[in-house]
Amino acid sequence: MIIKPKQIKSIKENKVTLVPKFISLDPSTYDFNWLSEFIELWDQGIICKKDEKTTPQEFLRGSYQIQHLHLHDKNAFIYLDFFKKMFSYDNHPYDGTDVFFSFCSSTGGSHKDDEDVFIISLFGKTIYRLFSSPSVEKDTNYFLEPGDLIYVPRQTSHRAISVGPRINFSVGCYGIRR
Repeated sequence: MIIKPKQIKSIKENKVTLVPKFISLDPSTYDFNWLSEFIELWDQGIICKKDEKTTPQEFLRGSYQIQHLHLHDKNAFIYLDFFKKMFSYDNHPYDGTDVFFSFCSSTGGSHKDDEDVFIISLFGKTIYRLFSSPSVEKDTNYFLEPGDLIYVPRQTSHRAISVGPRINFSVGCYGIRR
């Protein structure tokens, strides 16, 4: 895990921060084979990010979420622990790591998270569109490839646009920084 001092400073100042090549990934570590084995082994619930009226034709175009990945995946736990310690977050019961995935190109809705979010691209390519706010000077697109990280401060409006199949870890820190 590599974060340069300038990037650490930017995160501590609550600015959206892109960290290219945060981790080095073997392409076969996190792929759809890993995802299907994880789902089968842990029988995790999957949340569809579209509404419940999704038609079968739209199913593959949805974005999906599995929560609490850090309880079952060693690396997810390590990332959560790393960010909490690196940036001195107080413990909070909602802190955790989720995985988001899409089977083909899709666009998530614009939203704001209640927590600081560290998103690590694991598979595929994703554009994160950040909208003008105190932490973003103007609307900006950030292009993530596997191994890249983006920090999105809480209450910063953003959306994910997958450029084909993708898998991302989302590490959420709800606690206050000391």
